Amino acid sequence: MDTPLAIPPSCGCPAGTAGAFYVGKGTAASPYLVSSAAQLQHINSPNHLGKGQSFLQVRDIDVEAEQGTSLWTPIGNYSAPFSGQYDGDGHWVRNFSVDTPRSAGLFGYINHSTIQRLAIETPYSVVGTTLDDETARFCGGLVGEWRMSVTLSQCYANVSVSGSCAGVLLGVGQQSTVIRDCAAYGKADAAIQAGGVAANIIGAVERCYGICAVSGSSLETGGLVGRPNINASSTLTDCRWFDGPQTAYSSNYGDNPVVANVQRYPLTAANLSNPANFPASFGLNDPSGLWEMGDVWYYNHKDGKPGERVHVTAPKLKIFTFQE
Repeated sequence: MDTPLAIPPSCGCPAGTAGAFYVGKGTAASPYLVSSAAQLQHINSPNHLGKGQSFLQVRDIDVEAEQGTSLWTPIGNYSAPFSGQYDGDGHWVRNFSVDTPRSAGLFGYINHSTIQRLAIETPYSVVGTTLDDETARFCGGLVGEWRMSVTLSQCYANVSVSGSCAGVLLGVGQQSTVIRDCAAYGKADAAIQAGGVAANIIGAVERCYGICAVSGSSLETGGLVGRPNINASSTLTDCRWFDGPQTAYSSNYGDNPVVANVQRYPLTAANLSNPANFPASFGLNDPSGLWEMGDVWYYNHKDGKPGERVHVTAPKLKIFTFQE
């Protein structure tokens, strides 16, 4: 005789709730385990948004394959931000698209949060509804918008993003931002501010690099950041960006942050694959470091062919496995 065994979700949601968490307690010591697109989307539940909980992704997630559609509802919004810790643990979220008026991204709006060790890759686009609509200005591949006290580390993004303010990795943030050890590939089109790593930040960008086609207004467009807000707390340190013939930059940054060891190189295979073109802090020759030279496969958004995957030899974060 078979007897159904009803196990209630560990997250306090009713049994049978789509994407409910059955493993973990949401604490740093026992995070909720995310193993599907449904569970990733379930973070949008009132039981989880804004609660300061911890999440650990335990496998790669293909949104389109699991949902039957690539269309994604961003995690968190202006009225109900995501606040917590999300650890991708070296896994990917692939094949998703976003089309929303504000806070467009895999994560829409976050606050007092940490996102780390997470990669996103998709041939589809993250789009604010219109380029000239003021309400569509916060768009980023990984995070569309954030309020304060946000740290992103060891993240990778390859996506095409468009909106009034758009960044391949991040959109627009306010205070106390730290972006560290991240790479951005793709395309950012914006009417106001556009950046490879971020459109607009107040904070620090450290050991990041970008290979991004970026187009925006002449004074607030950058291969790394469109507009690092002009104050002493905005810095770019040990960063690199590589520009190609399809890009339109005003500089390697938008306005005038405090810049340390930031350089621009033409996008060539030789420049990208040469460890000498990257700061020593990347540790490309250090077996214990985060970065190494390796094979990177990505969607070539730059040439208007979002479905084409191309290969380069470039610095890669060791935690991610790139597949042909």
